[in-house]
Amino acid sequence: MATSTQLVEPPPRRLPRPRRRELSPLERVPAPMRALQYLALAAYLAFLAFPLVWLLSTSFASPQDLVRLHPGLIPEQPTLDNFTQAFSEQALGRSALNSLVVAVASAILTVLVALPASYAVVRLRTRMTKPILGWVLVSQLFPFILLVIPIFLVLRTVGLTDSRPGLVLIYVVWILPFALWMLQGYVRELPKDIEEAAMVDGASRLQVLRSIVLPLLLPGIVAT
Repeated sequence: MATSTQLVEPPPRRLPRPRRRELSPLERVPAPMRALQYLALAAYLAFLAFPLVWLLSTSFASPQDLVRLHPGLIPEQPTLDNFTQAFSEQALGRSALNSLVVAVASAILTVLVALPASYAVVRLRTRMTKPILGWVLVSQLFPFILLVIPIFLVLRTVGLTDSRPGLVLIYVVWILPFALWMLQGYVRELPKDIEEAAMVDGASRLQVLRSIVLPLLLPGIVAT
């Protein structure tokens, strides 16, 4: 008895439906509401920028414009005499240079002190680690006005009043706890296995800090 075999065709394969693109939160907002949001944001930016615009307008105003009962945003008699007087009689350029020198020197010295200190606090944990971090936080609670007289007496004793080094020293002491607290958070996020592997290969603690920790901490150092 002969048997015949018939090939059964497989059912047609259904193609998956294309997934709809998910809308972002901004796209879900109706167009009129989105326009109102942009309008409110523009009004808020104009509100924040108005003091700066008024300051710029006043810098070009003449003495007659400044004493008007209803001064306008655009001076009627614009002049550059204000800038000439500021740079010639008030030594504005020298003041800006002093600020730049003090700011750069304070930032560099603060990072140079806070970097090894934060590494030691995180990696070389002792019984004094928590008290040190607690004192760092407590030191930020003191108002600066309470320290003005003691700082002045100390600077007068060492002969650093009315000098750039004295001002740099004040800024370094005042900013150091904040920089130490920030950097210790970045150091804590570094994997310790990398440092241990370098020490197994013969690197010293100083070499690890200079060749491994410092490059990895560069974003944190810039932020600090």
